[in-house]
Amino acid sequence: MSINWLKYRKNLRGRDPLGVQAINIHLYSVLIPGITNVTDRLRYYSFFPWILKLYKDENIKLDFVPFLRRAEFLFSVITNYHHISEPSWSGHMVGTMVIGQVISELNENKKITLSKYTGLDEGPHRYFKNRLGGFGQYYLGVLVAMQILSRKESLEFVLYPRGLELANAFNAGNSKDQFISCILNDKVTTKELDAIKDDLCACNLKRNSVEYKLLADYLRAGDDPYVQEPTFMRRSSLALMFMMLKQIQKTTDYWELLNFLYYGMSENKKKFKVPDNLSDTANLWKYYVQHEFFSMALLSIFIGAQHLLDERQLGRFDIRANAWKKLVLGCDNNNLQESLKPCLAKLKKDPTLKEFLDYLDSSYKLEKVWESNALSEISISSFLSGKQYPADALFVGGLVLMCLVLRAVKDLEKEPAGANFHGLFNQYPINLKKLREDYKNKWNSAKVSEVAGELIVDYVLNQHIEVAIRKLYTEGLATFRFLREDELYRHSEIEFDYVGKTSPRLRESLQMMADLRIVDESKNGFSITDESIGTKYFEGVVSGT
Repeated sequence: MSINWLKYRKNLRGRDPLGVQAINIHLYSVLIPGITNVTDRLRYYSFFPWILKLYKDENIKLDFVPFLRRAEFLFSVITNYHHISEPSWSGHMVGTMVIGQVISELNENKKITLSKYTGLDEGPHRYFKNRLGGFGQYYLGVLVAMQILSRKESLEFVLYPRGLELANAFNAGNSKDQFISCILNDKVTTKELDAIKDDLCACNLKRNSVEYKLLADYLRAGDDPYVQEPTFMRRSSLALMFMMLKQIQKTTDYWELLNFLYYGMSENKKKFKVPDNLSDTANLWKYYVQHEFFSMALLSIFIGAQHLLDERQLGRFDIRANAWKKLVLGCDNNNLQESLKPCLAKLKKDPTLKEFLDYLDSSYKLEKVWESNALSEISISSFLSGKQYPADALFVGGLVLMCLVLRAVKDLEKEPAGANFHGLFNQYPINLKKLREDYKNKWNSAKVSEVAGELIVDYVLNQHIEVAIRKLYTEGLATFRFLREDELYRHSEIEFDYVGKTSPRLRESLQMMADLRIVDESKNGFSITDESIGTKYFEGVVSGT
């Protein structure tokens, strides 16, 4: 019998100690396929096929790895040099961490040596650790999944018909030969950058070009004969974001758009009606938002339990009693935002869960949900993730947020269409469906103190230990925040957690729409100055044709 999995490499905090955010990640992967949290600029989808084709067609004598690393790094340098006074347009490029050094060197010496930054040896100048750079780390998986190219062996790549189209369409203008020369000569001067920056910048997507049309069709998944997956979800998601941004004019945070969709009302009281043909996509996004609030509530309760067990070992029933006594009855009112203070007063009377939900119903005002001190999911989740609050404040806030989520989903008959929830819930048993079923089957008339105890022991402690054991078995990593010995729970040596959100690919999607000039990006966020481009772009999507 093999016991190698018992040997762990090191203690790590991990990112999802309860396995709850995995459901959120799956949902946004379904809603926006073909884009990830690190594929930021649309022109990379044509640049990399062009580079692969260029390497073969030009019979380049330089080894492939240094050629690739110099090429993608030079692409980043060109873009940053072209937009040196417009950081929003030069951002989100591979190797951005060392670009400041590059610009300083260019200002001082009027040239740089590419291999100084693209070598594989570790050092302060290396732009990327992965051998294949950002191509291997960020874009390769997506390009393979979207049938743009395939990887035959370690360094052999084959372009599919779609990849060949993109490679041929990449508009290098008259700058191809000079680009290759810079790579082979291992240097680039400011004079050369001035000559090639217009053609080879990531922003160079001219609206009437073949490259623009192919990339625009890719993003919208329009007239797409190559990809078999349901990319209609992506185009529906992007259309919804565009429609909402058109109403609120500007946003610095994509969560503003998600909350606008969730509540159907913006911060300035503008209402949003989802077109009928986009309702399935909208409902799945709303469910994602609900599950995100659920995840944040559980993480807050989780942190409260960490602090509770930091002082001593406790058994199952002692945890329940001590948590209520210390984290609720002993909660300091001064640590709470205003909307939570009357909730705490109500909780201290230990009503039934149904009574507390009725209280939330009577206190909840849709027209006030955006206010900073409102009794709303937005306000409380912002409070929980705002900074490191004391354990009692996080616990009470998490408990109230959990009840607000339950209030919204308790009458839901089934999950929305569009995702494999059956498989998800089998793999990740702590979810909104379980919350609803526990409420219907055993919590309806239970005291809130009893429910809080079950949340701590079953939803948090036992679930975390199951997740940590699976992590240890599959990856050899110790991520235990709690240990269970002789029916006693104790806190491990791993540092306390924080309440965070997942990143549902919307910033990257907005950035790509900015590359197509559908929306505008500046240091102040995303906005729309010319509605006609996006209106025409999404016309068939919104109308259902």
